Amino acid sequence: MTFTLDAHAAKSCPVKIYSAFSGLPARHVEPPPRFPGSAEFNRKVVQALIAAGCVVAPDDANDSGEAACLAAMEAGAKLIRSGLLPRDLSAHRAGRVPILVRDEADRGYYPAMVRYQRVTEQAASGLCEYSALSDPTIHHQLAGRRFRWSWRSGTALQLTHYWLLLQACGYASDRALGGVIGIDEFADDAPAITWVDLDEPCFSVNDAVLSPFQVYALEFGKRVEIAERAQANDPRLADELLPIISHECAACGWHSHCVERLDPDDLSLRIEKAPLDPEQIAVLREAGIFTTKQLAELDLDGFLPGQLPLMGQRAGAEYRLKTAQHRSQLIQAGVEFERTTTGKLTVPAAELEIDIDLETNHQDRVYLWGFWVDDRARGRLSYHRFARFEPLDDAAELALANEAMGWLRNLVRDADALVYHYSDYETVRINRLANASDDPELSWARDYSQSNFIDLFAVMRANYFSTHGLGLKAVARDAAGFHWRDTDPGGLNSMRWFEDATTSETAELREQARTRILEYNEDDVRATWTLRRWLRDQ
Repeated sequence: MTFTLDAHAAKSCPVKIYSAFSGLPARHVEPPPRFPGSAEFNRKVVQALIAAGCVVAPDDANDSGEAACLAAMEAGAKLIRSGLLPRDLSAHRAGRVPILVRDEADRGYYPAMVRYQRVTEQAASGLCEYSALSDPTIHHQLAGRRFRWSWRSGTALQLTHYWLLLQACGYASDRALGGVIGIDEFADDAPAITWVDLDEPCFSVNDAVLSPFQVYALEFGKRVEIAERAQANDPRLADELLPIISHECAACGWHSHCVERLDPDDLSLRIEKAPLDPEQIAVLREAGIFTTKQLAELDLDGFLPGQLPLMGQRAGAEYRLKTAQHRSQLIQAGVEFERTTTGKLTVPAAELEIDIDLETNHQDRVYLWGFWVDDRARGRLSYHRFARFEPLDDAAELALANEAMGWLRNLVRDADALVYHYSDYETVRINRLANASDDPELSWARDYSQSNFIDLFAVMRANYFSTHGLGLKAVARDAAGFHWRDTDPGGLNSMRWFEDATTSETAELREQARTRILEYNEDDVRATWTLRRWLRDQ
């Protein structure tokens, strides 16, 4: 049967390709919430594209959609959003390109994508090519930077897929370039396109250095073969493709099928924090290392010299493998937290101790500031919150922050007080809001946080190593014995609850979601309070 694969296929899990083409039933999976800030960044990019005269292709996912994209390219549109390129059935390729950028020199097009991440890195001998979105056809060069090959290799493979589709329909630029609009700042704090040379040898594969085209041909070819064999019901294929659990599995409908096939002690199942890359897991399996028990017992110093070069493109493979072995040894010993220092822990104390935690929505705006107040002199505990369960613009977010910080300022005035948080999320947000405004309460909070805010995550990181990482949920639960009332607590989940709290059809459903959020936020600040008491006992 004729089939096509999309631009994700070359970097996608081979077992997922097998599952899809073998007819294995998949369960519905809700897409994970978008990362905070990504929606705002995408809006900024879209506004810049519109200002630059971008043409938006129709959404039709059929021949008419392909014809419309071809017509826009034939007409010489400078920028095209969401262009559906003609399928290349002979090569099994299909795809809708996020952005097409015209090459004025040869009337061809470059494919481009948007990524809410940094896509370049410093390099003494590097040379980065980029274009401002205000005039994407003009290419500039910046010395001392380069594309982050070791971290963004998957993006390069997607761009290669799009470029080959353009080539197949006769609209590829003469230069094999793809563009990425990341959060890197080149000029005027405006989004820019970083250009990626798809012919550049940059992938370390065994003893060779290959270009994105070469790696794409290998990886995409494997997936095409898997699809063909799955369609032909090859009985050997399932045994050849032992699943590897990775971040991709969270949005995969066949995840439960894969888990059932693995040993409960499988490395990709048990090492959840800083997990090994699939390439590393594959190399370990080739050497007969499948479980945490086997990795814990491995002579890593003898293993690494011959196997490290095979462990993929991403930097830091040796560190991740050594860390995974450390965690494996703790798992085998039944140890959740390992103290890495000695002596009594000291956590700064005050008569008035306040725990702070905030919640953001999908637009990365703070809609809830929560506080747990421990008045130790009077023996009183209380929860205070400042919330807006409604769409927020800049002014509304700032007004809510002003109200919360004004309350905090009055509370700590002339008091022996400290404010506790877990990681720097709260202080970063306070600084961002203060720097973007002239609000006096936020300016005070920014200055106060430099001297009177205590990061408990920094205390944990300086003194402990953990089997499951040092996130607040794991630390407060497994070390301090705290339990959240919600069965599925998490900051990303709370974004979905906010949508329920503001858009559900009935007042009852909206109120239920609001109650869930407030209880979750209260539990977060009570968790840091509980953790602080536990730390002082160590």
